[in-house]
This record gives sequence, C-alpha cells and structure tokens, in this order.
Amino acid sequence: MNQAKSNSLDVIFQVNELAWALYNSNPANEMKTMASKDDVTLLVGNLNKHGVRFILIGGFAMAFHGHVRATNDIDFWIENTPENMDKLRQALLDSGVAEAQIMRNTMQLVGGFTVFNLMETGFQIDLMHNLKAFKEIDFNQCYARVQMANYNGVDIPVLNAEDLLKEKREMREEYQVNF
Repeated sequence: MNQAKSNSLDVIFQVNELAWALYNSNPANEMKTMASKDDVTLLVGNLNKHGVRFILIGGFAMAFHGHVRATNDIDFWIENTPENMDKLRQALLDSGVAEAQIMRNTMQLVGGFTVFNLMETGFQIDLMHNLKAFKEIDFNQCYARVQMANYNGVDIPVLNAEDLLKEKREMREEYQVNF
C-alpha cells in the first residue's frame, strides 16, 4: 500500500476527532467517545485472527481510496456462511463487543440494523450480508477484486474503487427515490 493511502486512514481519525469534539460541545447531545485507532486495529486484527471473511466498505473504504469524511461507524460486508458467522461472533466477543453473544450462525446481517457499539464507545460496527449494488451471492467475486490495506500492521481487505463507486451510485439512487 502506498503512503498516501495509509495517511488517508490516519486522516479519517483526525476528521472524526474534530467531528466528535464538535458533537460533544453541543449540550443538547448525549456525550459520546470515539473509538481509537487501537480499538479499530484490535477489531480488524481479531477478524483476521479468527479467519473471518469480510470486506471493508463505507466511509473507511472511501478514505482508503482518498475521499475522507467524518463517519460514526465502520462498515463490513460479511460472507454469509454458518462457519464465517461463528468466527465473526468470536472475533467480536474478543474485541469487547458483548452484544455479539446473541448472534447465531444463521442470523441475517442487515446494513443499518445489525449494528454493535465498539468498546463501549459511540462508534458503531455496521455488519451486512447484502449491499445495495451487490448481494451475498456476489461476495466471492468482489473479494477476488479487493485491494489490501495495511493499517497499524493489520491487513484489511477493502472493496475496490470501481465496486465502491457502483455501490455508492446505487445508494444515491435509492436515496433520491426515497427523498
């Protein structure tokens, strides 16, 4: 991975730190803490340690590809097999996500609904089996095209730029229809 892409992952934490500070400065908001780089590194490290097949998508994937924006979550596309779900559950538990105790290997992960808090922070882990442009049947094809990031010594499979753009376009079209 080139230095620019590594720096963009660092920049997302800086942008988030500012955004969370502004959020917390508003007395109408409930105080929240942001996940640290170490929290995210621990989570992804545990996903790798347990052999979970996943792809990083969303704001962190956008940052990897050079488009940094604030985000309050980290999004993962998870391969939907019972074995992978068992591995995911254990990786989350090892990362301090107590709510993962309820997960079953047949549980359907739905983006925006299957959300866990990371390390008792306000930072969320959003897990899904289906995206807008890609369904679980497409996982292996997209996985074959991932770009690998290495952040804090941890490898992270990232949805490639072309697939991420296709996903973002599909999401935008849905939002325009709903709006």
